Amino acid sequence: ACDAMAVAVMLTCYTAYAALSQRPVVQRWPAWPPVNADPRFRWVDGESSGPLGTHVDSFFEERFREKLAHEAGVPAADAPRGFQGIVYLSHQLVKQVRWGPAGVEAASVRVLRGLFPNFPPAPPTEVGLLYWFRILFARPFPIWSARLNAWVTCWAAQWLMGPCTLEDLDPEDVFQPGGVGGTGEKQQVVVHRCRFLEEAKCASVCVNACKMPTQAFFSREMEIPLRIKPDYETLQCRFQFGVQPTAEDEMEARSVDCFAACPLGTSLSTRCAGSDSA
Repeated sequence: ACDAMAVAVMLTCYTAYAALSQRPVVQRWPAWPPVNADPRFRWVDGESSGPLGTHVDSFFEERFREKLAHEAGVPAADAPRGFQGIVYLSHQLVKQVRWGPAGVEAASVRVLRGLFPNFPPAPPTEVGLLYWFRILFARPFPIWSARLNAWVTCWAAQWLMGPCTLEDLDPEDVFQPGGVGGTGEKQQVVVHRCRFLEEAKCASVCVNACKMPTQAFFSREMEIPLRIKPDYETLQCRFQFGVQPTAEDEMEARSVDCFAACPLGTSLSTRCAGSDSA
């Protein structure tokens, strides 16, 4: 009886292994960009620019590239120039297998911190501008601060995210527990076709090097809750300032399968966004 049971267990394990081994490495979006991405909002290199103009875009782009290079352990001079360098370095950051998602998130938060000037003077370990924003604005005026951050993001970050518009939050989002409350007026940045996601072609880069660290950065460093809701079917993304992300948000984000077009698909797991090897 014991031998029969052992054989049965071995057959069950073998069957399960065979079924798993036959799963495709990538399962979603064989066409890239996705067919539902709006062609009106595609970023065209050399033609598109944010509202502040190409010179300001280039300044932010280069500063971001330098900070990414430092965290990825790649000399900035060795990385491609321009936006392709940002994409390349983001891939290198995510490929740091020993870090896992938490390490990639922490490194990405440091990149965002490094973009802000350490002025006016602040306590040790604090970044001056971020510290005083919390003290003077976020704590006494949380609703106004959420709107301000949405406005600045919409105006200053289109070189990274692509064309954006500023919209009101839906009522159900305004009253999410842990949010700033108010009416939700002009607290949502709608990214119509994310340039970063389209060029990176990677769910792990989106989740671990953008969504999770950006939410953490605004929550901890600026004390403004932020929920980011990417839509991989359309490349649209919603930045909801003053809204607390939920556990369901994180679970959904980390359950995304690897894209067929992902350049890291062979070195990361099939479900790379939430994998310890992502």
